[in-house]
Amino acid sequence: MKKILFNLFICATTINGSMAYAADNINPISIIKSHLASGKAMCGDKSRCNSQLTSQFYRKNGYQAIWLKDNKPTDNAIKMVEIINQSYLDGLDPRSYHNTEINKLLAKIKNTDNDSPQFAKLLANFDTSLTDAFFLYANNLHYGLQPAHKVFQYWTVAPKAVNLAALLKTAAEGDSIESTILSIAPEYPGYAKLKTKMNEYQHVAMNTGGWESIPEGEPMQLGDKNSRVYLLQQRLVMSGELEEIDKKGKFTEDVQKAVITYQQNNGLYDDGIVDDDTLASLNIPITKKIQQMEMNLDKMRWLPNNMGSQYIMVNLPEYSLKAVKDNQVQLSMDVAVGGSEHPSCVLASKINTVVLNPYWNLPTSIAGAELWPRLKTDKNFLAKKHYNVLQADSSGNFTVVPNPETINWKNMSEKEFNRYRFRQDPGKDNSLGKVKFLFPNPCQIYLHDTNESEVFDVYKRDFSHGCIRVGEPRKLSYYILTQQEGWNKRRINSFYKDGKSQSVGLSTPINLYITYFTSWVSDDDWAQFRPDIYKLDKTAKYKVYLPEKQNKENETSSDDDGEEKSE
Repeated sequence: MKKILFNLFICATTINGSMAYAADNINPISIIKSHLASGKAMCGDKSRCNSQLTSQFYRKNGYQAIWLKDNKPTDNAIKMVEIINQSYLDGLDPRSYHNTEINKLLAKIKNTDNDSPQFAKLLANFDTSLTDAFFLYANNLHYGLQPAHKVFQYWTVAPKAVNLAALLKTAAEGDSIESTILSIAPEYPGYAKLKTKMNEYQHVAMNTGGWESIPEGEPMQLGDKNSRVYLLQQRLVMSGELEEIDKKGKFTEDVQKAVITYQQNNGLYDDGIVDDDTLASLNIPITKKIQQMEMNLDKMRWLPNNMGSQYIMVNLPEYSLKAVKDNQVQLSMDVAVGGSEHPSCVLASKINTVVLNPYWNLPTSIAGAELWPRLKTDKNFLAKKHYNVLQADSSGNFTVVPNPETINWKNMSEKEFNRYRFRQDPGKDNSLGKVKFLFPNPCQIYLHDTNESEVFDVYKRDFSHGCIRVGEPRKLSYYILTQQEGWNKRRINSFYKDGKSQSVGLSTPINLYITYFTSWVSDDDWAQFRPDIYKLDKTAKYKVYLPEKQNKENETSSDDDGEEKSE
């Protein structure tokens, strides 16, 4: 199906006309120093600098202007203003970087005589405001709008540190400010793809205002013909799943195929019927979709610059695992993840051990909540499912309890029950299946097979106790172990057949990233959206900025003093 291609819209502030600057004796140093050395760190008469780096930078450089030459803004300064104005293309808000103030200052500089008493002050305010904007913008572009650990408790990796002061000098004085800025953007390939797709959505929002909401009603399906179907067609054309509108409002096979594509792209049951869930998703405003993309661009900023030539990535909302080598997907499969009460942790680690035919040591919480009730009604349950019961001796060492069927599980207290530990032998009944993949982590979770393959028959798979079940565990074990010296499929299969537990330490551990992307772009170039299964997407810091709309608002609310408005 042919996709709708959107033209990328760039709203660039263009400085037209010539600027007449001639005075040789204009020196804004004293004004910059008066603004910054007082301790108030002002970037203008009424505008406060927001980055601590601004005062430090000017103090270290003798309060010299960095964006001025021959008493006028440099070419790089003008380019930097345009970059700030276009920062919304990276999901950032230009208003956070003094863009209203800076553009007003440029206009005033252009229209002010250079022998005016105000001219030096305008230049000084422009220089400090742009420097402060640079630090704020570069910090957000590289590190994100908020620290990763405030969203993901166990996420400890980060992009490499950047010397923003040195970067400022390179940007202001170098040959290519665009290349300098690009050098601090995230290197993860998914970032550029999601940015481009978000720009398409921004273009639609700016040019059409978004899609019209479809009224509630009966489910829409093949053969229907009414005004709601016509609105459905319009909606699917705008997001690209449908090529053209049938003005008769008929639910044709093409519409059905488009609905299925939409459902697949949004993590919905893909039956081609517009039920309540699909309708609710279709009616999410385009600005909310853009906001979701902005948030996930920020998550991509939290990835390390070098993820490794080889890594495994699990994306929890997608219920997916991908093995990547040299930026090419080598293996992909479905996974089942923790439920909302037992969420899988978002973290980075290294897979260092593969265990074939593993034992399962039941966590105390699972033993108490799920095993104990079974034991109260079926004393032979342990034998049926091949569980051993262990109990601590006087030294604190756990040993196997003989004849556990004689234990009176029904009448013991919780304290008495918690003295026991339970271990399931390898085999067909083992809840971990035939293999598990271990990696150091504070959540004590791992990747593993399952003896309940039917869990992969459903499209929503968030119901485990935190560990991650993989849909094709043998393939994953082949992929990992055949990279180890002395291991091949034949040897691996012999261990599976033998049934004895075997732990294999990896000579070169494989990077593992357990991520939480609720929006990304698929390999076939579709924007993907998924529900926020753990309610971790905090949207407060992500302001959707659409230039045409914002410029009109600025025209009606602007004032002459140039004071920056807090948002």
